[in-house]
Amino acid sequence: MKNIKLYSVFIFVSLLVAFFFTRLLILLIERYTQLVKVFNAINSSYSILFLTCFFMSFFLLIQLYTKKILAIYSYAFYICYFCLLFIFLFLKQSNNHDVSLNILTDWMYAGGISESILNFVGFIPFGILFKRLQALQTVVLSLFVVTGIETAQYYFYVGTFSLLDIILNVSGMCVGYYVRRHLKNLEIEKNRIA
Repeated sequence: MKNIKLYSVFIFVSLLVAFFFTRLLILLIERYTQLVKVFNAINSSYSILFLTCFFMSFFLLIQLYTKKILAIYSYAFYICYFCLLFIFLFLKQSNNHDVSLNILTDWMYAGGISESILNFVGFIPFGILFKRLQALQTVVLSLFVVTGIETAQYYFYVGTFSLLDIILNVSGMCVGYYVRRHLKNLEIEKNRIA
């Protein structure tokens, strides 16, 4: 009976998290005609987005509660995460070739708070992968990876090279690194599936 109540709470919290992040992502999608085309081309894409957010948060809650990171859940989480990251980084705009070094203008006119939250929170899971690095190495590698992403967006005409994006993405990766450092006592089970 205790497990049923616990899983009910996990489901409820996961539904709230999925609703919140799906709503933020939909706000972002609606700002870019290219993303609207991508999501409209796939049947039930918004439902798939919601279910992806739901299952990612549900399995994360289970792992945090049991203090055991199951490899199969981690692989599933990161497969979904990197697919979503690719879609939102490289498919949101076409024929956009710009450099923006003005942080305040970017924040005010390029999506405001919702896009800034996604730019920050969206890179926290990436930073969690840097568990074996020192703090300075994490900052340097994060800066290198994010600058590479921004350069690729600029070079392939799929986005703007934005200083604000670099700051927010690197900050998110560093927070992910520190979250992982504080959760390092979690047991990683590679052979157990569920």
